[in-house]
Amino acid sequence: MKRKSLTGTILFNLGMAALLSLSSLAIDRIVITTQAQRETAAQAKPESDFELKRRDESSKNPANISFTIRLAGGRGVFSQGEVIRIETSFSSSLPKKYEMSLQAWDRSGRLRLDEFHIDPEEGFSDPMYDHFNSGLGLMGGGGGGVNALDEKPQLITYDLNEWFRFDSPGKYRLYVTSPRVRLVKRDDQSAGLILTSNAVEFEIAPADRDWQEKELQRAIQTLDAKDRNADRRASSRALRFLGSMGAAAELVRRYGDSDDECAFDYYAGLIGSPHRDFVIERMESRLILPDQPVSNGWLDLLARFVTVAHRSEWEQAISSDERQSQDYWRRRMVFYEQARARYAERLARAVPQKTGRARALSLKTLFGLNWSKWALPEAASIFNDLSMSDQRELLATKWKQIAGPAMLPILRRLYERSSEGNYEFGELNDLALRRLYELAPEEGRRLIIAEMRRPDPRVGLQSFSVLPDETFPELDSVFVDNFEKAGKSEIHSALIERHGSPNIFPRVSALLDERVGVMACYEQSRLLAYCLRVEPSAAIELIRRALSARGKDNSRCYPDVFRSVGKLRASPELEKLAIEYLDDPDPDVVIDAVTMLGQYGSADAEEPLWRRFEKWHREWNGRERELKSDFRHDDPIRFQTALEQALRLALSNSTEWLADLRKLERLKRLCETQDGRQQVDYLIQGWGGEISIRFFPAENEWGSADVVHYNLGSLSALKKKLAQFPKGAVFKWRPFNEGRLDEEKEKLFRELESFLGERGAKLIK
Repeated sequence: MKRKSLTGTILFNLGMAALLSLSSLAIDRIVITTQAQRETAAQAKPESDFELKRRDESSKNPANISFTIRLAGGRGVFSQGEVIRIETSFSSSLPKKYEMSLQAWDRSGRLRLDEFHIDPEEGFSDPMYDHFNSGLGLMGGGGGGVNALDEKPQLITYDLNEWFRFDSPGKYRLYVTSPRVRLVKRDDQSAGLILTSNAVEFEIAPADRDWQEKELQRAIQTLDAKDRNADRRASSRALRFLGSMGAAAELVRRYGDSDDECAFDYYAGLIGSPHRDFVIERMESRLILPDQPVSNGWLDLLARFVTVAHRSEWEQAISSDERQSQDYWRRRMVFYEQARARYAERLARAVPQKTGRARALSLKTLFGLNWSKWALPEAASIFNDLSMSDQRELLATKWKQIAGPAMLPILRRLYERSSEGNYEFGELNDLALRRLYELAPEEGRRLIIAEMRRPDPRVGLQSFSVLPDETFPELDSVFVDNFEKAGKSEIHSALIERHGSPNIFPRVSALLDERVGVMACYEQSRLLAYCLRVEPSAAIELIRRALSARGKDNSRCYPDVFRSVGKLRASPELEKLAIEYLDDPDPDVVIDAVTMLGQYGSADAEEPLWRRFEKWHREWNGRERELKSDFRHDDPIRFQTALEQALRLALSNSTEWLADLRKLERLKRLCETQDGRQQVDYLIQGWGGEISIRFFPAENEWGSADVVHYNLGSLSALKKKLAQFPKGAVFKWRPFNEGRLDEEKEKLFRELESFLGERGAKLIK
C-alpha cells in the first residue's frame, strides 16, 4: 500500500509540474503578446504637430553635423522661478567645411540668434516683452567671433528663463533651431544653414514658499557679501528669475543704486516679474523713503510701468495707417512724459529727507532731468557721496546743470589725485581739469601748460584740446625732447602737431627723414601734419616717402596716410597729392585717397572722383558675378568691392557738394554690385516728396540734424549743406522727441528760417 501510494504521489507531482509548466508558458505568451500589442499601439499613435515639425526640420540637417541640446546637470524637474540652463553642442566630422558663430550676448538685452520651440504653446509668457515692445529703439550687436567647426563640440549655454517665464506647472518639451553654422566657402554670401536639435523634456513643479525664501536669502547674502570673489552676477540672475513677491521687493530696493555689474538683471527682473501691480505699488511707496536711491532708470521704469498699466486712458486701436500709428506712439509718449514728470516732482519734494547715497543718486537723477521746478541743493553738496562712475557721468554729460563756483574746490581735488593704475580715475582727472578751465580759465590754462611740460602727463589729449590752436615757442624743445626720450609719444607728437612753432621744423623733419615708414602710425601722422602746417612743400615729399614705404620691414602705415593726415590738416597740397594717387596700383592706397577726398577734400575733388568711378565701372562692367565671390577669402575682390563702396560714399556724403537726385541716379548706374545699387536706392528714396530737416537736440551739446541723406553734427555744417540747395527749395521742419528741449528746437527753427529766407528758400512747419 505504501509503495502504491508513493508511486501515485510521484505521478501526481509530475503531472502538477507539467501543468504548472504549461501554465507558465501560457502566461509568458500572454505577457509577450500584450507587450507587442502595446508597442504596436504606440507606433500606431499619431505624432503630435510638435514632433512632426521637429522631425521634418531635423531631416534637413547635414549628415556630417551634430547639433544637440541637453539640460545642464542632467536634471528634469525644476521649481517655478528656478534657473533652467540649456547646453547646446555643435560639432562636425568634416573639420574644414563649416564655421560657427560664437556670439553669446546682445546689447539689446537678449540674444535673438537661436530660436526656442516649446510644447505645449501655453503656460508660459515672455518676461522681456515690455522691454522689446516699448518703442525704445534698442541697439543690438554683441561680440563672439567665429570658429571652425570640427569633431570637438563647441558649447553655447543659455538660461531658458531669459525667454520663458513658466506661469503654469506641468511637463514641457523643447527643441532649438539655430543659424549659427555656415559653409566656410560658399557662392552666395547670404547662404546659411538652419540646424534643428533633438528634443528634451522637463517638468515645472509649483514653487514652494520655503524654497523661494531660502533662494531669496541666499541671493541677498551673496549680493551683500564683501568677498570680491563672490559670484554676484549669478545671484542677481537667480533673484531676477525667482518670481516671488519677496524677490520683486528686493529688486525694487536694489535697482536704484549704482551697481553696474548687476543693474541689468535688476531691471530685467522687474520687467519680467509676474507681480507687476505689486511692483508699481512698491516703487511708488519707496520713491520718497530716505534710504531709497532713485536713479534715472528707476524713475523711467516706473513711468513706463504706469503707462502700460493705464493704456486704456491713451490707447486707441493700432492701425496699419502710418499716420495713425505715429499718433499712437505720440499719445503713449505724452502719457509717459507726464507720468515721469509727476514722479520727478515727488522725488524733488522728498530729496531733503533722503540721506547718504540715496540723496546723492536721487539728486543726480534730477540734475540729469534738467529739473528746475523745485529748488535743489548744489551738486557740490553730494558729489563726494557718488561713485567715481557717477561723478564722471555728471562732469561729462550734466555739466550745464551742475556748473558753478561751488564746484571749484572739488575739481581741484579731483585733478590733483594721482591717476596711476586706475584708468577711471585718470578720466576723472581729465574731466576735472577741463571743467576747471571752463570755470577759471586762467588757472586752468596755467595747469594745462604745466602738464604739457611733463614727460609723463597726468591727463590725456582731451584736456590739451581745450586750448585754442596756438604755438608755444618757449615749449618747442620740451615737446621734441619729451617725444624722443619719454613715454606717451602719442601725446607728445600731438602737442608738436598742434602747438609746435616753425622753429622746430629742422628737428622734426630730421626725425621723419630717418624714421618715416617705420615709426608708429599715430605718431607719424601727427608729425607729418605738423610739417604740412609749417612747410607744405617739404611735407609733401615726406608724405610721398610714407606712401612708398610698403615693404615687410615697414610699419604698414601707407594704407591710411591720406586719411590720418587729412583729418588733422587738410590742405590744397594734400588734396592734389591724393588726386594723383587715385590711379595707384595698390587698391588700399586708392581707397585711402578716395576716402580722404570725400571727407576732407574741397569741391575741386568731386570731378576727379567721378572720373575714377567711371574708370572703375568700365573695368568691372558686366562682371558682377565675379564681385560676388567670397570677399573674406579673396583679397583682390575684397579690395574692388571696398573701392566701389569708398567711391560711392565719397561722392554721396561729402559736405562740399550736394549729391542731388540727378547725381544719385548717375551714381547708381556706376555701381556694379547689388548692395551698392541698393544703398543708392535708399538715398534716392530720401528725395521723394518733401525735404525734411530732422533735428535731434542733445542735453549738453548742439546735437545733430538730418537733411535728406546727410547727417550734420553742427550748426555750421547744417547751414553749409542747406546753402548748396537751389533757390526756391522748401524744407519741412520735423524735430525729434516731441516735448523735450522744445526751447532749443524753436530757437534753431527761427535761425534756419531766417538763413534760408535770405537765400531764396523756405522753411515751414
